[in-house]
Amino acid sequence: KSIISSASSILELSDDGVMVNSVNAKELSNYLFKMEQFNYSLIPEQKSVSRLGWVGGHGFAPYVEGLTFDGENSFRGMFNAVQSHGSYDKWLEAMRKMRAEKTIGRLFLAASFASVLLEPCGLLPFFLHAWGGTEVGKTVGLMIAASVWGCPKPGEYITTFNATSVGQEMTAAFLNSLPMCIDELQIQSSAGVKEFDKMIYQLTEGVGKVRGAKSGGLQRTASWRCCFITNGEQPISNEQSGGGAVNRIIEFECAEKVYSDLVGLCSVINENYGFAGKMFIELFKADPEGVTNFAVDLQKSYYEELLKYDSTEKQAASASALLAADAIATELIFKDGNALTSADMAAIMTKRDDVNVNRRAYDFVIELC
Repeated sequence: KSIISSASSILELSDDGVMVNSVNAKELSNYLFKMEQFNYSLIPEQKSVSRLGWVGGHGFAPYVEGLTFDGENSFRGMFNAVQSHGSYDKWLEAMRKMRAEKTIGRLFLAASFASVLLEPCGLLPFFLHAWGGTEVGKTVGLMIAASVWGCPKPGEYITTFNATSVGQEMTAAFLNSLPMCIDELQIQSSAGVKEFDKMIYQLTEGVGKVRGAKSGGLQRTASWRCCFITNGEQPISNEQSGGGAVNRIIEFECAEKVYSDLVGLCSVINENYGFAGKMFIELFKADPEGVTNFAVDLQKSYYEELLKYDSTEKQAASASALLAADAIATELIFKDGNALTSADMAAIMTKRDDVNVNRRAYDFVIELC
């Protein structure tokens, strides 16, 4: 409404094919205002949303009946990418084969489901970062995660590190509850960026930067509660990273392939995707309170179990979300008995000494000697 209420801003509609120019802009703005004023009770109302994820009291976007996208046009493509396409059975068969090999591919899948549990469980955002050499399937891992919700093709749902901090913040706020898949960390590394602590802190805080408005006061502060699934040829943390940054990351090396047949898997998920995420959310819609309480209790039980592995509380909280989501997805969707275990997560989780800055500084000096 702010666009059609101003003769200067209504000119933006010309990009969408509306016949408006600087001569008739004022008349068109006044006409639309009068049209709404005289027909307010007759104009049908539609539910609209400007982002994805949990919408308080209304469900989960875009899985709300009769929902219309009413956000920034730059995000319309990503919004449309979150949809079902192809055959659910073909996607399920491919995922079961991948899970049967019990490779790290299961971690990408679990993190994708875990992202939507963060808000119901009251958990903070975290990073799941895979690093390693080429041809091990790191990008395929992101495609596996993206295929849960929508189109995994590059440029559709998956983004890259070739973005500004403001762009990353806006994308995270748009996805809100859905996982943000970011490809190729080395894009930033080749540009001279050596430390990623600032980005990690900004995104895992779940709140955007406070900015002033032109008219005075403050702009609306963006927020999100999602998982960030990333990859690269190097770790996202280093010996100089702060303990808080290390604590917010679950990272692992891709020493082996994500799946034995990467080409075949890509072929399947590029044409069959977007079913599992909707099924996962439908479970919550059927019994919101009961399923939410079950998920919270399951996450807490895994959390208590993971603390026994000398893990920090933040690492245990993030890992417990993965395990809880994977257990629910295994029972609801895959039904193959190949769920992740606490031992699987403990093998890649950061220990208390690894987070301690003083201990890491001491080890660094010893290595120099």
